[in-house]
Amino acid sequence: MPPAAPDNPLYVPDLSAAVSTRVDPAEYTPLLVDWLLRMRRDIVEPILTTPPAVLKPPSIVVTPPDEFPFSMLVRPLDEKGWHWATGRMRLMASQPHVMLTADTLDPGWQPSRSQYLSIVTTPWRVECPDSSNLIEIMISAACFAEALDLDATAAKLKQSFRNLASLIRLDTGFITFDHTGRSASPYEAAFVPLHIENGRLYTTHLRGYYWGNLLTEHHIDQLGGVDRIRSEAPVGSVEDWSTEDWPALWLEMAGPISQVTDQQIRELHDYFEPLLIPPRTDIRSETPEWPPYRIFVGEDSVQP
Repeated sequence: MPPAAPDNPLYVPDLSAAVSTRVDPAEYTPLLVDWLLRMRRDIVEPILTTPPAVLKPPSIVVTPPDEFPFSMLVRPLDEKGWHWATGRMRLMASQPHVMLTADTLDPGWQPSRSQYLSIVTTPWRVECPDSSNLIEIMISAACFAEALDLDATAAKLKQSFRNLASLIRLDTGFITFDHTGRSASPYEAAFVPLHIENGRLYTTHLRGYYWGNLLTEHHIDQLGGVDRIRSEAPVGSVEDWSTEDWPALWLEMAGPISQVTDQQIRELHDYFEPLLIPPRTDIRSETPEWPPYRIFVGEDSVQP
């Protein structure tokens, strides 16, 4: 069963994952193409074999960053669409803006949560050269209901990120099950909504405290080094994802993503607090319409 949800009808959790990188897009765009193809095989296609009835077929968009959103060529996510998209990506000198998305047909579904599947790459470095580019994945558990094996899919996303981390330098990353927003982690959406500005901080700061968390060189140093993290981090496992020239650790809460507890969230918040992007407490609304997040596990717990 999914984690306990806040008692709020606006709470619509997604299986959400993201990584960021400052590697020159010319170096990694071909690798990104191959990674997307593996994502298609390992995650997208298995999910779409048992979709709910009220879904639109998925589509894919590949747009040069200087043309987005004014020139968006959309193709169906079939064999021809994949061939067109991957060929177009390989021809681009800089990272394209890629959107693999699929919407629900349910007229009662919240418009802001209409997508049931989304894989997006956002080339922030075009607009902000000292920022990081994003690769984000969202799968709507609500749309798939019992058809989605939350724990197995989270494990596949983790392996997918590990494969990517072996190919290019990643800044940071996470996997969570919570209310999410485009280009923002749950923590950022709640406390620090200037998303493109946040991208400047990903090499030194973390985007929240989640079931799975990727730490790299500066995060590791600020927490006292690998040995200290292994002995002090309130997590179930610390995995070494380092490459020959880039240190990286994956910190994962004990147990599957479907069984994350409030206590685990509180403890990891306290441990990561010095590394979190500084919050802006003045922006949070106290009205009932404010979207709830699982990271709000109590008034006396993780409120910055």
